[in-house]
Amino acid sequence: MDGKEKLISVIRKVIKRERQEEIQIGEMVSDSTIKIKDLEIDKTQLYFIETCTVDINIKLGIVGTNAVGGAGDAAHTHGWSFQDTSTYIKKLKAGDKVAVYRINKGNFIVLGKLVSL
Repeated sequence: MDGKEKLISVIRKVIKRERQEEIQIGEMVSDSTIKIKDLEIDKTQLYFIETCTVDINIKLGIVGTNAVGGAGDAAHTHGWSFQDTSTYIKKLKAGDKVAVYRINKGNFIVLGKLVSL
């Protein structure tokens, strides 16, 4: 392979690498750092969809009971006791698989958490 062919080969490799701006699968290393293959990316290079950064209540549920004591004239209540039975989508954490899109040479958008059905 002469010098011209080597240069063409290098240019083709660079073009191929630059075109790989597709959605990739990464794994959260912490709540603000992602690993894609051997590349670790921290929050300075990441943009998150807001719903990935907070717990979201998707089903509100509160169960309450009022304890009653005594009988007849001595009947009384002990007050209400509540339990949160809501369902939440949790914010991203270490170990979560995520869909990531490269928007330019050094920045990425975290599109969301990936789950299996």
